[in-house]
Amino acid sequence: MKTILLGVLLVLSLASVCTATATLTLNPVNGALVGAPGQSVGWGFTISDDTNWLLVVGTAFCTSFNTSTDIFPCANPGPPNPVPGGTYLDFTQFNFVVSAPNVPDPSQQIFTYNPPCNVGPCTGTGAFTINGNTPVGSLLSGVIVVDYNLFSGGPPGVGTQIGGDFFIEKNASVFVAPEPATLLLLGSTLAGLGLARFRRRKRS
Repeated sequence: MKTILLGVLLVLSLASVCTATATLTLNPVNGALVGAPGQSVGWGFTISDDTNWLLVVGTAFCTSFNTSTDIFPCANPGPPNPVPGGTYLDFTQFNFVVSAPNVPDPSQQIFTYNPPCNVGPCTGTGAFTINGNTPVGSLLSGVIVVDYNLFSGGPPGVGTQIGGDFFIEKNASVFVAPEPATLLLLGSTLAGLGLARFRRRKRS
C-alpha cells in the first residue's frame, strides 16, 4: 500500500512539473517582423518559470510545433519542418540564458546580429535570413519554439534538474517586403511618370 501511495505521489509531482507555467514573451510581442530578401531579422525574448530556475538550451523557427508530441527542432515526428523561404540560426549556442523563478533573464530582450556570433554580440532567439529569391509579398508564418530545462533549489550547477527537456512556443511571422532603396526607386519612377503625364496634359 505504501509503495502504491509513493507511486501516486511521484506521478502527481511529475504531472505538476510538466504543467509548470513557463512564460515566453517575444519582442515584438506579436512576433510579426518585416524584412527584405537577403536580410536577417529576428526576435528578442524573455522567458521564466513560476517556481523553478530555467535554462534555455535551444530555439527554432518551425511551421508548427506540438509541445506534447513533436521532436525538437522542427520535426513532428517526421521530416523537419522549418519555415521555408529562409535559414534560421539558433543563438543559444552562443549565449548562456538562465532565469531565476519569476525573474526573466533580460540579456536577450533585444535582437542583435553581429556575425560571427562567437565574437558577436548576437542576442535574441536567433536570426532568420530571408532567401534572396523569396518573392516580395510572401508571409512566412510559423512558431518560435524554445527548448528549456528546469532546476529546483538553485541555478544549473547548483540546483537539481527536473525531468528532461520542456518546450514552449509562440506564433511568429516574417513579411517579405522590398528593400527601402527599391521602394525609393519605385516612388521616384512613379513620380516621374506622373510629372510627364501632367506636362503632356498641360501642353494639350
